[in-house]
Amino acid sequence: PCEHTLTLQQVEGFGKIGSTCYKCDLTKPVWLCLTCGNLGCGRPFPPPMVGGRGHAMEHRKEHPDHVLVAKMGTITPDGKGDCYCYGCDD
Repeated sequence: PCEHTLTLQQVEGFGKIGSTCYKCDLTKPVWLCLTCGNLGCGRPFPPPMVGGRGHAMEHRKEHPDHVLVAKMGTITPDGKGDCYCYGCDD
């Protein structure tokens, strides 16, 4: 774990949790902000890779202290999933 996972403070009432990106309604790839619960689509990638429109990163730029995200669809009941830290770029 990085320093950001160890010091994560969640806020209530900020983002809306659903199943689509908060700006464009894409359903994949969608990343959950672990600070506020906002959902944003992933980064764009050139073909043949599939990507989003970068709204998760846009949310991060608007809220510099929201550095941790988890990829929706990878989160399991035992607490595992694909996570990314914008602060550590890892």
